[in-house]
Amino acid sequence: MTGFVAAAAVRVRVPLRRPLVTARSSWNVVDSWLVQLTASDGRTGLGEATLGPGADPTHQADLDARVRALVAGPGRVGGDVVGDGAFEPAAAESALRAAVDTALLDLELVAGEPRAASVAVNALIGAESLQASVVAARDAVADGFTTLKLKGGGEASTADLLRRLLAVRAAVGPAVRLRLDVNGAWSPDVARERLAAIASVGLELVEQPVAPGPGVAAVLAGLRAATGMALAADESVSSASAAAGLLRAGAVDVLVVKPARVGGPATALAIAGLARAAGVGVVISTLLETGVGLRAALVTAAMLPGEGRELAHGLATGSMLATDLVRGAGVTVSAGRAACAAGPGLRLALDLAAVERSLVERLGTWA
Repeated sequence: MTGFVAAAAVRVRVPLRRPLVTARSSWNVVDSWLVQLTASDGRTGLGEATLGPGADPTHQADLDARVRALVAGPGRVGGDVVGDGAFEPAAAESALRAAVDTALLDLELVAGEPRAASVAVNALIGAESLQASVVAARDAVADGFTTLKLKGGGEASTADLLRRLLAVRAAVGPAVRLRLDVNGAWSPDVARERLAAIASVGLELVEQPVAPGPGVAAVLAGLRAATGMALAADESVSSASAAAGLLRAGAVDVLVVKPARVGGPATALAIAGLARAAGVGVVISTLLETGVGLRAALVTAAMLPGEGRELAHGLATGSMLATDLVRGAGVTVSAGRAACAAGPGLRLALDLAAVERSLVERLGTWA
């Protein structure tokens, strides 16, 4: 990685406009480090390090320590998260590398591919009641979204899940693409039963039906073969090596790649290259970052090869935050597409007043 001469960071906590309910938790706030790197010629670049809502306190403490060390002794971040796929980096290490990689991209010290002017994005619907899901789905379609992702997995019964999905399908019609994100809530046996039961709904894919961990690639491959359902992995895509393992096992039809989780845009694009070679689709998504991380994820999606942009990406999340901490529109979504500004870098600036209102801790001197 290219060197830099100074680093500063601010820790912020930004509330969500309303809780995001999943099968496993309810998320209310985003906790992030915004990192600024300064090159020898005085140019600065922005990045964001986050573990996402509800992060393990031990992992958060590890990330905090790594950010403090970066600011205390800037210059280089050694190694390569992608490497040869032979190791699994710690969550905090990947989060910090994502911030550094993004800041270097913003500094134009990391070469990028040509970008698309916009990419398709999906609407996100929390694990709401049947009626609330129907209302949210209708609203999203009225706003121009053609792909909807429903959080699920916590339903009391297979029948309850099927009723909810069929109600949403009836409300939006057959042309709208529907995804179900289970966030790893099902056991393999429950997953097998429910995937078979919901096959008639016509879902585009089911995301992370079982929990990540050892052996998950084989479990997903078995479910995919037994049910014929298109499956995606999200939480299981924790690194380039983890993604490569899923691809080798024939476990998924789609990888959901979050630059903030895997080590930044460069690593995400490397994973996308592996997926493309294996005939597997890629969706770029977020950990509910502020506008800095969200813009980095959008730029990543816009740098995918043409066919890689056909799937809708999980980038319509900025409006879920009380503020995205950037001046102007961090990511503009219209008619189900997110616009990506042409030119180098992230092309954004922080709203410093909003940062101050969200501030938890400040390290170093912000240029």
